Amino acid sequence: MKETSDVVSFLKKNHKNRKDFKILVVIASYGSKNDPYLHRVIDEYKGMRYHCEIVVLSNIQKDLGENIEVVVGLPSKNPHSLPYNYQKVFKDRIDCYDLFIYTEDDVLITENNITSFLELIEILPENEVPGFTRFEVDPIGNKYFEPIHSHFYWRPDSVKTINGETFAFFTNEHSGCHILTKSQLKKLMASTNYFIEPSEGFYGMLEMAATAPYLIKGFKKMICLTRIDDFAVHHLPNTYIYKWGAESAEVKIQINALKQIEMEKRPNCRLFETYTRLAHPKWNKSNYEPCRYDMIEVMPKEIKSVISIGCGWGATEAELIRRNIKVVAIPIDAAIGACAEAKGVPILTPDFDIAARELGKEKYDCLLISEVLHHLPDPVKILRQYTKYLINEGYVVIGVPNFNHVSIWHKQYLGETIFRDLRYIGNFEKSGLQYSTYGNVNRWMRRSGFKLMSVHNGEITLTPSRKENLPWQGGLKALQRLRKRLRPETRIGRMSLRLINTWLSPNIVMVGKRVSNGK
Repeated sequence: MKETSDVVSFLKKNHKNRKDFKILVVIASYGSKNDPYLHRVIDEYKGMRYHCEIVVLSNIQKDLGENIEVVVGLPSKNPHSLPYNYQKVFKDRIDCYDLFIYTEDDVLITENNITSFLELIEILPENEVPGFTRFEVDPIGNKYFEPIHSHFYWRPDSVKTINGETFAFFTNEHSGCHILTKSQLKKLMASTNYFIEPSEGFYGMLEMAATAPYLIKGFKKMICLTRIDDFAVHHLPNTYIYKWGAESAEVKIQINALKQIEMEKRPNCRLFETYTRLAHPKWNKSNYEPCRYDMIEVMPKEIKSVISIGCGWGATEAELIRRNIKVVAIPIDAAIGACAEAKGVPILTPDFDIAARELGKEKYDCLLISEVLHHLPDPVKILRQYTKYLINEGYVVIGVPNFNHVSIWHKQYLGETIFRDLRYIGNFEKSGLQYSTYGNVNRWMRRSGFKLMSVHNGEITLTPSRKENLPWQGGLKALQRLRKRLRPETRIGRMSLRLINTWLSPNIVMVGKRVSNGK
């Protein structure tokens, strides 16, 4: 039995007096913008029955009232390095406290959150920690789970039940906070990599500080599905409402599907690896793609039935059904597939071979493949495998990123270090990505029995992200002006337009038609 068993037993016997249990809370608070949230967070800890001592890390002096210690200073010139000072505070005070909390100044951890953590930590293996997820609330009271968005997903093969509680691993381990017991912290300190330098990679610098115990130091963060609300902490600013984050109803659908996976009522496999091997997550496959109207609108009008390969939460597929098009979808996995199923989308097993057998002898008009082929070790193999489920002269509509885009070239050779591994795109073993361009996708289609019918470029990106830097911005605007002046009715005009569009289009949508003698 673990150290926390005695703690939990004590708390159960002394429910009204927990002051003998000492907690060190370290809060990172840069500048003064978040001070209203900081005061709200401090008041929450002060009102707990636990004995909480609070240390605030800041770059400026703050008057936060009696018994609140403020440590001023940055580990490096980068303001995002501030949170990394928690490592020294924890180390210097390891023998004085029973529990250690690191948190950002706008994350509200409640007494119930802490008690729930202590109750469940005793039943998990020593290398696993009950983790928290963050939620936000919109103006009318709807709850959104902010970490559940984009490419992040539940690992279907991680679901397990211990003492009646069901847990699963979620790939977004950032929640702006973490909690460790004294024994866990001592275990970290005994390792050679307790002190980490401010850095970024899969996450930004701030997020790396909050996730370090899981991402770098070996603990596995497990989310309790049966008590999800007990392990949800409020991100007070509600910054990401309507930008990203899954609504509570969508999360419940996924949790129910994960429970069914654990009971072997749904498969625990994934269709393909959606994460690349690059340092930056930009090209990971999203589970929550918005409806791909750009793909729907270029589909030939005669299409009445579609096989969607690599379906996420089903926004595109549901829109097709709304337009009276028959759809069957092969989801990325059964958890996200349940969201599509709840929208009325029939789903198959997330396995290429099993799904092919489940299709039986029925023929469809079109394959819809959004942001999938560049993630596959052999795109041609999958195209050929599913071509036989099309009618003669059926269609394929493919959406992929354009790795000939000018921003990719810039990142590869002039961008920050984190993007330098983009030079491995096309080397699937090193990058986990195929080099998807107009020419390469056209070749995949020809080798699979399709003839290219049309190419459609994504929206022109004229405002790069902060990571992309700006040296080539002026060049983009010049190319845009040149494109407006070119005459597509001339041969040289058409060739120039194609070349410029290749440079400027971050995404490509291509439509192919099965050759008439295909089988």
